[in-house]
Amino acid sequence: METKQHEGEVSILDNIMMMFRRRDPIASTADEAPNSPTPIAALSPLANSVVARCSKILKMSTKELQNAFDAKMPGSVKQPTNYARNLLEFCSYRTINAVTARSDYLSNKEFRRLTYDMMLAWETPDSESTQIDGESTQIGGESTQIGGESMPKLRQHHC
Repeated sequence: METKQHEGEVSILDNIMMMFRRRDPIASTADEAPNSPTPIAALSPLANSVVARCSKILKMSTKELQNAFDAKMPGSVKQPTNYARNLLEFCSYRTINAVTARSDYLSNKEFRRLTYDMMLAWETPDSESTQIDGESTQIGGESTQIGGESMPKLRQHHC
């Protein structure tokens, strides 16, 4: 049985596919990125993940972001000891600036996850500072190991 589709008519399959497409503006910009991201050798895997997501939101390649950083920033922030963290901050700032121009950015789960990952990546921005599994991270002088992950002890505040 063959069905003909008239010009301008939407098929049932097209309707079903449209129902499952993301409506998230941040996620949709990620799908429209020109090329797959190229990892930057100086960055840790998490920092590369953040920069890749930033590049997709900004509709620029990771190389274009890195070139913009290299061209616009003074030499003092491009020193090898600070390069990875400063590049990560540059990309994060530009992305946050673009996303927060939208009125509904706080309700966006992808944006909230990205900002969380930005904070984690800031702690280990370069390829040589990746944290070893099971290593304890101290926040406020106290930490707890849970399943190989460090969890800070939270202080209770009484109102």
